Amino acid sequence: MMASPAALTDSPHDTESTPYGELPVDDITRRCAEKNLDLLSRGVMPLDSAVISVLRDANMLFMERAAISEIDGGLARRDAETLALEEIVVEWWQNLPAHSRPDAPLWGNVRRLAFKSLLAEVARR
Repeated sequence: MMASPAALTDSPHDTESTPYGELPVDDITRRCAEKNLDLLSRGVMPLDSAVISVLRDANMLFMERAAISEIDGGLARRDAETLALEEIVVEWWQNLPAHSRPDAPLWGNVRRLAFKSLLAEVARR
Protein backbone atom coordinates (compact mmCIF):
# COMPACT_ATOMS: atom_id res chain seq x y z
CA MET A 1 0.00 0.00 0.00
CA MET A 2 1.41 3.39 -0.99
CA ALA A 3 1.53 6.21 1.52
CA SER A 4 -0.38 9.33 0.62
CA PRO A 5 1.69 12.40 -0.32
CA ALA A 6 0.50 14.12 2.87
CA ALA A 7 1.85 11.25 4.97
CA LEU A 8 5.26 11.72 3.39
CA THR A 9 5.44 15.41 4.28
CA ASP A 10 3.89 15.29 7.76
CA SER A 11 7.12 13.98 9.27
CA PRO A 12 8.20 15.22 12.71
CA HIS A 13 11.42 16.17 10.93
CA ASP A 14 9.68 18.49 8.46
CA THR A 15 12.08 21.45 8.33
CA GLU A 16 9.38 23.88 7.20
CA SER A 17 7.46 23.46 10.47
CA THR A 18 10.55 23.77 12.70
CA PRO A 19 12.14 27.19 13.31
CA TYR A 20 15.76 27.46 12.17
CA GLY A 21 18.07 26.46 14.97
CA GLU A 22 15.58 24.04 16.50
CA LEU A 23 15.37 20.36 15.77
CA PRO A 24 12.51 18.04 16.68
CA VAL A 25 13.06 16.72 20.20
CA ASP A 26 12.52 13.13 21.31
CA ASP A 27 11.38 12.14 24.81
CA ILE A 28 14.88 11.21 25.98
CA THR A 29 16.33 14.59 25.01
CA ARG A 30 13.37 16.39 26.59
CA ARG A 31 13.83 14.42 29.85
CA CYS A 32 17.56 15.20 29.86
CA ALA A 33 16.76 18.90 29.48
CA GLU A 34 14.23 18.68 32.32
CA LYS A 35 16.72 16.85 34.57
CA ASN A 36 19.33 19.55 33.98
CA LEU A 37 16.74 22.27 34.62
CA ASP A 38 15.94 20.55 37.91
CA LEU A 39 19.63 20.65 38.85
CA LEU A 40 19.77 24.36 38.03
CA SER A 41 16.66 25.03 40.10
CA ARG A 42 18.41 23.40 43.08
CA GLY A 43 21.50 25.56 42.58
CA VAL A 44 23.61 22.80 41.01
CA MET A 45 25.40 23.61 37.77
CA PRO A 46 25.02 20.75 35.28
CA LEU A 47 28.10 19.41 33.58
CA ASP A 48 28.94 21.00 30.24
CA SER A 49 28.80 17.52 28.71
CA ALA A 50 25.17 17.12 29.86
CA VAL A 51 24.15 20.43 28.28
CA ILE A 52 26.14 19.59 25.13
CA SER A 53 24.31 16.27 24.90
CA VAL A 54 20.94 18.04 24.88
CA LEU A 55 22.01 20.74 22.43
CA ARG A 56 23.60 18.19 20.11
CA ASP A 57 20.15 16.65 19.67
CA ALA A 58 18.07 19.82 19.73
CA ASN A 59 19.91 22.84 18.37
CA MET A 60 21.00 23.16 14.75
CA LEU A 61 23.09 26.28 15.39
CA PHE A 62 25.08 24.43 18.05
CA MET A 63 25.68 21.52 15.70
CA GLU A 64 26.78 23.82 12.86
CA ARG A 65 29.23 25.71 15.07
CA ALA A 66 30.71 22.50 16.43
CA ALA A 67 31.02 20.99 12.94
CA ILE A 68 32.76 24.06 11.54
CA SER A 69 35.26 24.10 14.42
CA GLU A 70 35.87 20.38 14.06
CA ILE A 71 36.12 20.13 10.27
CA ASP A 72 37.44 23.53 9.20
CA GLY A 73 39.28 24.35 12.42
CA GLY A 74 40.77 20.92 12.95
CA LEU A 75 39.62 20.66 16.58
CA ALA A 76 38.77 17.36 18.25
CA ARG A 77 35.00 16.84 18.50
CA ARG A 78 34.95 17.35 22.27
CA ASP A 79 36.89 20.63 21.97
CA ALA A 80 34.72 21.77 19.06
CA GLU A 81 31.52 21.10 21.05
CA THR A 82 32.89 22.89 24.11
CA LEU A 83 33.77 25.91 21.97
CA ALA A 84 30.32 25.84 20.33
CA LEU A 85 28.69 25.79 23.78
CA GLU A 86 30.69 28.86 24.85
CA GLU A 87 29.76 30.65 21.62
CA ILE A 88 26.06 29.88 22.13
CA VAL A 89 26.26 31.21 25.71
CA VAL A 90 27.97 34.42 24.58
CA GLU A 91 25.44 34.92 21.77
CA TRP A 92 22.56 34.30 24.20
CA TRP A 93 23.99 36.97 26.54
CA GLN A 94 24.55 39.47 23.73
CA ASN A 95 20.98 39.03 22.48
CA LEU A 96 19.42 39.81 25.86
CA PRO A 97 17.89 43.27 26.11
CA ALA A 98 20.23 45.47 28.17
CA HIS A 99 17.58 46.05 30.84
CA SER A 100 17.24 42.32 31.56
CA ARG A 101 20.96 41.64 32.04
CA PRO A 102 22.10 41.44 35.67
CA ASP A 103 24.62 44.12 36.62
CA ALA A 104 28.30 43.13 36.51
CA PRO A 105 27.64 39.46 35.90
CA LEU A 106 30.09 36.74 36.68
CA TRP A 107 30.75 34.35 33.80
CA GLY A 108 29.36 31.44 35.85
CA ASN A 109 26.09 33.30 36.37
CA VAL A 110 25.80 34.07 32.66
CA ARG A 111 26.39 30.41 31.85
CA ARG A 112 23.82 29.29 34.44
CA LEU A 113 21.19 31.67 33.06
CA ALA A 114 21.98 30.71 29.45
CA PHE A 115 21.83 27.00 30.26
CA LYS A 116 18.48 27.53 31.98
CA SER A 117 17.07 29.37 28.96
CA LEU A 118 18.45 26.93 26.35
CA LEU A 119 17.32 23.85 28.28
CA ALA A 120 13.87 25.33 28.94
CA GLU A 121 13.40 25.82 25.19
CA VAL A 122 14.12 22.14 24.60
CA ALA A 123 11.93 20.97 27.51
CA ARG A 124 8.94 22.95 26.14
CA ARG A 125 9.04 21.29 22.71
